[in-house]
Amino acid sequence: MTLYCEQLGQGQSLVLLHGWGFHTKVWAPFLPKLTTSFRVSLIDLPGFGMSDALSYPMMSAQWIDSIATHIPEGAIILGWSLGGLVATQLAVIYPKKVSSVIHMASTPKFMAGDTWAGIAPEVLQAFEQAIETNPRKGIQQFCRWLAPDLKQRALYKALLNIAMVHSDKLDILLEALKVLKNTDMRQAQLDLEMPQLFIDGNQDPLVPYQKKGNNHVLISDAGHVPFLTHPQQCLQAMQEFCYVAR
Repeated sequence: MTLYCEQLGQGQSLVLLHGWGFHTKVWAPFLPKLTTSFRVSLIDLPGFGMSDALSYPMMSAQWIDSIATHIPEGAIILGWSLGGLVATQLAVIYPKKVSSVIHMASTPKFMAGDTWAGIAPEVLQAFEQAIETNPRKGIQQFCRWLAPDLKQRALYKALLNIAMVHSDKLDILLEALKVLKNTDMRQAQLDLEMPQLFIDGNQDPLVPYQKKGNNHVLISDAGHVPFLTHPQQCLQAMQEFCYVAR
């Protein structure tokens, strides 16, 4: 099994974990800002991008182990969206390897329920059926959620250009959607002892704002991809957090 990993820049070790439907190329516009302050490790999650799929279930200990082998000791883990769940699980299983966690446009529970704000179950179910029926159209819908404003047409096209629209990735996309539907890491996240930073956009259609911790930065007019629409504000929040957490 081969896991794609690339390292760039100098400074503190920072591992970037992408979200659903994408791979490491989604970080490309943000990288020049990061590599002046961090030694960045880019990882394609198993089955995504250029990484081989695994026979182990997603989020299982064995699946997480395959990622952990590529993480430098004492690294900061930044997880975007689905990547935030992976980052939390890494921190749970490898608390001595992970120095701190940054959750970007992520949540420990994506599905709404009780008093928890999230994606309505019927919306996620309909989206899952759309992906299964026509992956390309489903991905187009997802990219519209990420860039809903007509002024963001260029962003929409850029996201769609790198999104995983090929039918040979259907199995991993559906498995990852089930993870988003069924995973609840609220208690696990609360129990983490290392510092955590939460960066959210106040216009995010997938992760409604709710305070998740003491270190919480809410970016005005940002949606689900704040590192692409508001990179400087994301960088500043990260630098301030990492300076304090050292």
